[in-house]
Amino acid sequence: TGLFNQSGFHKYLEQLFDRKEKFEMICMMVPKNTTMRHGTYELMLQEIYDFLQSLPEAMVFHHSDDEIFILFSGEQQAEKGIAKIKEYFHTPVDSVKSNFIQPCFIHIKDTEVIKTEEDILNIFHYIVECHPQYDGDHFYEVTEPQIQAMYEEKEVEKLIHYAIENDRVEVFFQPIYSNKDKKFVSAEALARIRDKDGKLIPPMVFIEVAE
Repeated sequence: TGLFNQSGFHKYLEQLFDRKEKFEMICMMVPKNTTMRHGTYELMLQEIYDFLQSLPEAMVFHHSDDEIFILFSGEQQAEKGIAKIKEYFHTPVDSVKSNFIQPCFIHIKDTEVIKTEEDILNIFHYIVECHPQYDGDHFYEVTEPQIQAMYEEKEVEKLIHYAIENDRVEVFFQPIYSNKDKKFVSAEALARIRDKDGKLIPPMVFIEVAE
């Protein structure tokens, strides 16, 4: 591909976080080839990779078969790069590039609120898998509230794992009374978990995450 690889991506991110440098980042999600001949598809991808490498002041990494990460060192560089990307993928041309391959882009602008290098990937995957508003939009802007929501969900996941591993899942039975029969006829089982301090966590907090 001519792009930096996954190992280079993680090392570069680690350096940025160590130096506490501000940067903006885009994940390009490449659609899988289901209809084109293999050689034609690879040729189209390579032309896209060549274009990405030509972006000024951008670092481009091939992370996996369907993920390309593009990092910009500042807001102005990102604005120019994003404008070029949008123009490239929306301008009809005669060459074999964006006419047949339409990637999706996820843009994180507020990277300073992200705590660790590992969280970068978590946020991208959280948007793709868990956020209904993403829905394969060709260019999606990640907001700070969405980043915070991801962190909150990760905390709930930790609570759930702690409760399972330490036998802190409890069942409460709520009786169901029949007015017709004038007696209790059954019971509804309600799950609760307790945190490390013994506090009960209501189902509205953890059920959706657990499912």
